[in-house]
Amino acid sequence: DRVAEEDDVVQYFKYNADTGDQSAQVTMGTLYLEGYKVHDIERNDELAQHYFHMAALDGDTNAIAYLGYMYLKGRGTLAQNNKTAME
Repeated sequence: DRVAEEDDVVQYFKYNADTGDQSAQVTMGTLYLEGYKVHDIERNDELAQHYFHMAALDGDTNAIAYLGYMYLKGRGTLAQNNKTAME
């Protein structure tokens, strides 16, 4: 069924993210940033930050932008910091 197929896709992205794929890291970060209840992914700012940080270290501009957003909003373990958010 469709939900099972989507679960497989989520697991595929998680595996690829954990093995260094930048695009998959940003995807997993986004899923954790917002939550994806259909697949039992609760909002988890710390995991979102983890995946975005991994991709940002490799220069992924989307990940850098998401981390800036997290700094701006003070989400996860990142204290709200407008200066850092704009860097």
